[in-house]
Amino acid sequence: MGVRFDSYIGLIILVASTIHMPSVWAQNTPSYKPKTIPEVVDQVAIQSSGDFFENRSTAGDARFLFGIDYDDTKLAKDARRIEVLYQDLLKQQAESDPVIRTQDLDSPFNTSLRLSTQANP
Repeated sequence: MGVRFDSYIGLIILVASTIHMPSVWAQNTPSYKPKTIPEVVDQVAIQSSGDFFENRSTAGDARFLFGIDYDDTKLAKDARRIEVLYQDLLKQQAESDPVIRTQDLDSPFNTSLRLSTQANP
């Protein structure tokens, strides 16, 4: 009787774990969420220079003291990356949709201020 009871306990544990595992797997799988444009720009803006607290550490002071990394060169690298990203975003925006051209509105005026005698003494 003891053997049958042990096998039932093992069977119950096996069934309980298979019922519980898919919910655990579903919670642990990361879902892919694309980054927005502001998030990408923020990430690129601090890629080389880092944040203030990282630069003000003892290691950051030592790198500055021995001339390994200067803050202005880091900022210049970040500025170049932002410029490249900006140009790429403009290119994507211009090429993603067809150019929409509209007709100019008719002007109700038959003269201009340049031709007015009162404006030009």
